[in-house]
This record gives sequence, C-alpha cells and structure tokens, in this order.
Amino acid sequence: MKYSVLVADPPWRYNQRAAHVKTKFGLGVHAHYDTMSDQELRNLGDVVKPAMEDNSVLFLWTCPSRNPKIAVDIMEAWGYRYSTRAFTWIKLTKLGSPMYNPGYTTAANAEDVFVGYRGSLPPSRRMISSVIFTHGRL
Repeated sequence: MKYSVLVADPPWRYNQRAAHVKTKFGLGVHAHYDTMSDQELRNLGDVVKPAMEDNSVLFLWTCPSRNPKIAVDIMEAWGYRYSTRAFTWIKLTKLGSPMYNPGYTTAANAEDVFVGYRGSLPPSRRMISSVIFTHGRL
C-alpha cells in the first residue's frame, strides 16, 4: 500500500550539545526523546520515497531553531518540492496568552509546517488559515 499524504514531525537535533549536558533549561529535547542528525533525516528518503504515491503531499513540521533551508533540503531528499508554509502553530497558555519556551535568539513560541508536493496534487480546499492558535500542545 502506498500513501498520498505524509505528516512528519522529525526528531530534530537542535544543537551539538551532548545529550547528558545539563543547562539552565535542563536537557532540552534530549530529556524527552532521541534526536536525529540532519543527515540521518535526509537518509529517511530511502524509506519515504517507495512508500508514497507518485502524486502525494508532505506536511513537514519544523521548528524555530532550525534553518528553514535544512527543512527544505530534507523535504527534497524525501522526493518532494517545497511549495509554501502550510501553517504556523502559535501555542497559548491556559489563559490565552502566548506560551514561550527558551530559544537561542528570541523566546520560541511558534512552529511551522511546510508543505511540499510530489507529482501533481491540487489543494483540496482554498482559503485555509495559515495560522493556528491552540492551548498547550497539538
């Protein structure tokens, strides 16, 4: 069976810090899950390409601390051409104000999802909002 839609939230490696090195923010993502290098993520194309229909779409989660060019590069390694940012997720506290997490330059809040196509697949609807506001986690 092949698939026409792929939603991927890669286990991005945010920096080169060793997983056991604690900072004032704790262990970061390393405390919650294993991460993969950019090259390891590119190599997943060997698994993704044969599993997907010739006409398919990829929604790829990316995060503020990753260079967008790397996310597009990984998308291309998986056989997709970048189209646009599908949406930006704005995280809110229970009281409805923006939730902030430690960042490298600014306090991180939003996450982006890029969309890419393989072959030809027209959008199913038009005028879908590119911004999503939700409390906590999706």
